[in-house]
Amino acid sequence: MSGGLGGRIATAFFGLLLAMLLGPPIAGLAVAVSELVRGGAESPATLGYRGWSAGWTTVAWAIGVGLVASASGLAPGRRLARHGRAVDAVLWSVPVLLAPAILFDAWWLEAGPDSLVGAWAADRDSVPLLRETVLALGLLTWALPLAVWAHASIGDDPSRSLRLIDSPMGARRIATWFRIDGPPIGRVAVLVAIVIGGLTVPFDLAQVRSIGFELRTLDTRGATMGTLLRAGWWSVPLAILGATMLMWRLRGDRRFGDRSRAIAERDAAGRWGVAIGVVLVVAPLLLLLRRAGEVDLASAWRLHGPAAIGTLEVGVAGGLIGGLVACGCVLLRAGGRRSGDLALLAVGGCAVVCLLPATLVAAGVESVWNRPVTTAVYDGPVAMILAVTGRIVVVPAILGCVLVPRVGVVGGGPCELDAPRRFADLVTAGRPTLVRAALAGSLAGAVLAAGEIPVTARLQPPGF
Repeated sequence: MSGGLGGRIATAFFGLLLAMLLGPPIAGLAVAVSELVRGGAESPATLGYRGWSAGWTTVAWAIGVGLVASASGLAPGRRLARHGRAVDAVLWSVPVLLAPAILFDAWWLEAGPDSLVGAWAADRDSVPLLRETVLALGLLTWALPLAVWAHASIGDDPSRSLRLIDSPMGARRIATWFRIDGPPIGRVAVLVAIVIGGLTVPFDLAQVRSIGFELRTLDTRGATMGTLLRAGWWSVPLAILGATMLMWRLRGDRRFGDRSRAIAERDAAGRWGVAIGVVLVVAPLLLLLRRAGEVDLASAWRLHGPAAIGTLEVGVAGGLIGGLVACGCVLLRAGGRRSGDLALLAVGGCAVVCLLPATLVAAGVESVWNRPVTTAVYDGPVAMILAVTGRIVVVPAILGCVLVPRVGVVGGGPCELDAPRRFADLVTAGRPTLVRAALAGSLAGAVLAAGEIPVTARLQPPGF
């Protein structure tokens, strides 16, 4: 950040905040690496680890969902990039902010044992197939908006429509389509697959053995951090790959919804994208709302009131930290090329922690905080809240960077023309953007932190 002493103080505060969020998981990985180097890590196989079979299952699910979500999200993503309507933005934002397990439940509650579909599957011994089908629907409901936003950030090639029109029919037209649309579909599919592969709870609910289940089982059997890393080493390069792709995407300084990058066309693909969104996004949300209307609130509060208050506290903390991180990324991104690169590095660090398996993150946090000097921190909710927020804070960080797509501009012309040197002037010039960043980062951070399950379950202090 530019702006003299005030800017340096703000940069130091932002760096300290990120260190508290990201430091423990990364330090936990360093502890695990040192244990591996010393040869003190026990073989996961001695604790019953069956990672290969679960690993291939996870890879197959991740790649399959990633490809379907990327291909299905291409048309609505380009529609969002061309028009940028608020309705489309809300439609494709809400599912991403919900826990994937909730979206699985949205379908499963309608297809469970007490439904006609569930009874039909039970009569034919097809309940496992039904669970896997519902898992696919739930994962697609959550992954499709991810793919849509990724395609929206890529935008559309202005010459795409002309090249498709000029291409002859038949096999050569299909080959032209693959040559034009294949690369973006492949890149987005890889990113979505990395995220899907790190999920745990939806696979558990569908009784599908995933790598996340195996790692958590190792953890419950008393595996050390080195043993966990020995079992899940593959997740580290994948997380770094996903973070690198995200940083490269943001470094392009392209606006979401830049209409100048695409031909405004009314095509069947755009309407098909809306239909996909209605089926896979609107329908499960309506099912959830219908079920919510049937709940006896008084009984639910008696049973789950204390847990709801704890979740609210986690959400409030996540919202406050999310707003601070989003504003910090705005100021860094606007302070010049060097500080803009620091903002991208911050996003990359947040993405690595987000994409690592939850068990590795939670075990790393425990290995750092669960020590005699810091026992008070670990026994209370502070360590858990920092771990949960560190896991989801990549979204507020991305929002902060997206709100300032060009280095050196905050809030429009005044900051670009006047080039304020004092930090207070920089904040004043960028106040509209900072307000938007604070609101968006706080809302995203609050909802995502409240819905984070695996890390919370692993680190939750007694009685919280």
